Amino acid sequence: MLFRSLPGVIPALRRLREHGLGLVVVTNQSGVARGWIQPAQLEAIHDRLHELLGEGGIELDGIYVCPHGPQSVCHCRKPRAGMALQAARELGGTLSESFVVGDKPADIGLGQAIEATTLLVRTGHGAESERNWPRELPRPHAIVNDLPAAAEFIVRQLSDRARPRAA
Repeated sequence: MLFRSLPGVIPALRRLREHGLGLVVVTNQSGVARGWIQPAQLEAIHDRLHELLGEGGIELDGIYVCPHGPQSVCHCRKPRAGMALQAARELGGTLSESFVVGDKPADIGLGQAIEATTLLVRTGHGAESERNWPRELPRPHAIVNDLPAAAEFIVRQLSDRARPRAA
């Protein structure tokens, strides 16, 4: 199975880890519901992702999957908050202090649903999402070229949060 990381992803994830952040993948996989991919195939993809990241010294805290189709009324399908709520229950943390990085409006919608800081990356579907952003949806907090740029933005935000406020 051909699976590789984009340039700069491993160092960006390492940088986020060094700043104390957890790393969680939250993914809609309607191909399972549509019969395009079997759960075992998806598990093999996730195993390869763990292997690839592990080679770079990165460990994910979790992968949360919604296998339902777009017409489903489940609680887990992004932009609904179900998977993020599950991750918070299982892993701890405060969702409103989280950062959600994604390449689609559903990712940004999830971030907005949990009151997180949202970043749209232009990689993957992101450039198209930026061009065709639905008018009825709020824009992300930031639009960045890729995950390394997202990591840079996040580290700056963490630094700003840590600075004492003037009275």
